[in-house]
Amino acid sequence: MSTGKWTAPEYLRAKPKIRILVLGSYDDSAVTNLEGIKEFLIAKGYGNTRLVRDFRNPLRGESEPTSDYNLRKSEYWLPMADIAVFVFLPNVDNDGVEYELKHTVDIYSDMMWRSIIAWSSNPPPKVTSLIEGLVNRWQESTNLVFFGTFEKLCDEIFGVLTGILERMYYNVISRSDGEWEMDSQI
Repeated sequence: MSTGKWTAPEYLRAKPKIRILVLGSYDDSAVTNLEGIKEFLIAKGYGNTRLVRDFRNPLRGESEPTSDYNLRKSEYWLPMADIAVFVFLPNVDNDGVEYELKHTVDIYSDMMWRSIIAWSSNPPPKVTSLIEGLVNRWQESTNLVFFGTFEKLCDEIFGVLTGILERMYYNVISRSDGEWEMDSQI
């Protein structure tokens, strides 16, 4: 006999431990959206949500140009994420997130099933036709969401995360609650 009480599924206990990396344009108008996504997900219990710029590591070389360091830092943190969220916004330079998506497909293709590609539908993002082709090619084996507003963007990402979390539960539930940088080999 049912008591009428609803209990949360067990896999939701992994929300604070799963590592989500939000990637997108750092243009002034766009980084606010990336920060907003991060804060939205943290408020929903995904406390290990980060942007690449949130990390101190890897350490920057004394004479390393900023562009080289930013590339190396992005490449370093991508495989450390349990879930990568690639955000393609309209009216901004999406070159960085295009590279990060291409790098993931080329080097870490096993991450694609647990990645989210968020694609502006109105207006569409400014991207090369090659990246648009890449997204079309991977749309069956990744999580592609379309959005027109910031609220829709957050809601779509949140909805997909629940499904991925259920599949990743056993991979992350026994992990300590420590920060990414404390657990990584630097």
